[in-house]
Amino acid sequence: ALSSPLDAVTAPVLIDGSTQPGTLVHTPGVALVSSGAFVGIDLGPGSGGSSVHGLAFGGFAGGFPGTAILVESDNNFVTGNWIGVGPDGNALAPSDVGIEVTGNGNQIGGSATALGNRVAGSNQGILVGQIGGGIPVLNTTIQGNLLEGNAEGVFLDGVASTVVGNDDGPGGLEFLIGARFLQ
Repeated sequence: ALSSPLDAVTAPVLIDGSTQPGTLVHTPGVALVSSGAFVGIDLGPGSGGSSVHGLAFGGFAGGFPGTAILVESDNNFVTGNWIGVGPDGNALAPSDVGIEVTGNGNQIGGSATALGNRVAGSNQGILVGQIGGGIPVLNTTIQGNLLEGNAEGVFLDGVASTVVGNDDGPGGLEFLIGARFLQ
């Protein structure tokens, strides 16, 4: 288990856990499990154009920031990750926030089965923008994600952003401010 945060990513990268030998199709190949409230993968300033795919996350909880994936830069792809669910399909410890996006023009999930993220048991499954009056996020797409048992499925404060084809499961709530919601 991670006992301290990893360094923030500050240049474009491709992180793809699905390329690990023995990984099953459409499942993560690497699990990051935390023993504290910090960020798992932080796409920090300078990392625009990065991709995070095929990872499982658990236990990023216990207070601020408690976030599995934080996307601070622009024009990234976050696809095919499981948060609160291990590569074997069994539950991992939940995270406070599954995916938090504060940068513009990011793609979270996608239309193909392998691209959707699976987020389970978080207080907020996918948080886009900043709660409490931050600057709205621009041109972000949230698509094809499975959000299971989260207190809030998607919270989006975004201008010209799109939420389409997500499955919030029973009781999943979506709070959308300034976004287009498409079925």
